[in-house]
Amino acid sequence: MKLKQSKLSADNRVNSFLLESVKLLKKEGFHEDECKEFVEKAAGLLDDFRGRFGEGYEFEYSVRKHFGRIELRIIIPGERFNPFEDGSGAEKRSVEKVLQRQLRNTTTTIYYSYALGKNIISVYSSTIRRRDFEIKSPILWALILGLIAGLACRYLPENVSRFLTDDLADPVFSVIVGMMSGIMGPVMFLSMVLAISSLENIGKLTDLGGKIFRCIIKCTFIVMCISAAVALCFYHEFSADSSDFAAKQIIKLVLDIFPSNFVTPFAENNSPQLVVMGFAMGAALLMLGENASELNNSLNHVNDWMHNALSMVFTLTPVIPFISIFKLFASGQEKTLLNGWEFIVAVYITATICIILKLGWISVRCKVPIPVLWKKTFPLFSRTFVTGSESAAMAMEYEISRDSLGINPSFSAFWIPMSYAMLNTESVIYLIIPSFLISKYTGTPITTSFILTLVILTLELSLASPGTQNAWVILFASLMLPEHYVGIFAVYKMLTSNYTSACNMFYSVLEQIQISSALGEVDRARLENMG
Repeated sequence: MKLKQSKLSADNRVNSFLLESVKLLKKEGFHEDECKEFVEKAAGLLDDFRGRFGEGYEFEYSVRKHFGRIELRIIIPGERFNPFEDGSGAEKRSVEKVLQRQLRNTTTTIYYSYALGKNIISVYSSTIRRRDFEIKSPILWALILGLIAGLACRYLPENVSRFLTDDLADPVFSVIVGMMSGIMGPVMFLSMVLAISSLENIGKLTDLGGKIFRCIIKCTFIVMCISAAVALCFYHEFSADSSDFAAKQIIKLVLDIFPSNFVTPFAENNSPQLVVMGFAMGAALLMLGENASELNNSLNHVNDWMHNALSMVFTLTPVIPFISIFKLFASGQEKTLLNGWEFIVAVYITATICIILKLGWISVRCKVPIPVLWKKTFPLFSRTFVTGSESAAMAMEYEISRDSLGINPSFSAFWIPMSYAMLNTESVIYLIIPSFLISKYTGTPITTSFILTLVILTLELSLASPGTQNAWVILFASLMLPEHYVGIFAVYKMLTSNYTSACNMFYSVLEQIQISSALGEVDRARLENMG
């Protein structure tokens, strides 16, 4: 990374390094408003540093493409000056700091650290867009290529076909699934640590956090019940023998979420235990307060590295449905795909029921007419549906919460990352429905212990939010269901993900209205105003 020299001055917005950044942004296809946001955030930071160190103070900088984003790195030697805490825009930036892990790929984000007597600031753009000629849907292409390769495999000699399906495809599938599961463990742990440690104090965690946690658990159980009820419309057979159910199994399932040591959950990739450890460590950092600020900064950097590693591993995600479809067509079992209509129909019905019931409940509970709620929150639903990404609408959720719904910004700054990590109705739907349907396809009996295990694991995995395919890997293995269904359901999910993402975002903002209203964190006049 080649560093260049510049000076802090009043014309920061037109300095060469910002023009250099804009030139690279435009080359990568960013719009004018995105370039302007990038410049305004960088220049605002430099104004704060100019106010502290004086005009003409020299610093170093570099502009580069880094992990699919444009990075402007600014290095200012001297005493420690954290613009998130001490600058003129410190209050606004403190909110951005809480949200930056969720917004890191969708908007301009800023990271600060201090090392070896230097203030180091990185200003990142959103993720670089794909070119028009590049693949739009890797999962779709994986489906098409898997189909073609599977059909072609039928015409190969039997020994060659067996080698491709058993000796090559199966090991590759296992390695990629293992890599995804392995990298998700540390990511889940760090995400929970940083989400908890971003609260102001331990009292806020035990008081406000406790109330929100109970609401999230309640919402998750309601969505679980709706999902199971819809899934059972397609599954009518239960095992007559429920003798395998015992109280000791309940105790074991509950106790298993508490780790016996620090190393084993990482070694075994035990997601529930990693979440519990992350929660405990986050609470410990809160109690340490300012004494843990440097450790917090270090964990933020490690978290960034892990997310970059995760992004690289996730580029291999399309290989999973490719291998699943390839093996189906190579073995002549492609009719299995026709069962997907049950999953698709069940998901759409469940998601629709959830948001209709939630909208009606919030309207009655908060005494706000449904048309008012719908008008204020529909832009958020629409943005998420079009992009298929809740992260892409995260900034809009904060703005709508503040400007249209009248919710206290500090409450939104706490709620949004917490709900993003823990309130995931989409994950609940995607965990419950496939488990029932696979049981139907494979003839696995539905017993009391099966349902109990499914409920506990769904609760833990939806709170941890390890990603749908990773959650399926963990869940299917625990329920002793075939792992190749991970790839098949990834194909089905492609046809429903935009709608479920939009419903999940809609459900989350409605829940925020209810909780903020109950806690007195909302301006009732603005919430009820139709304008």
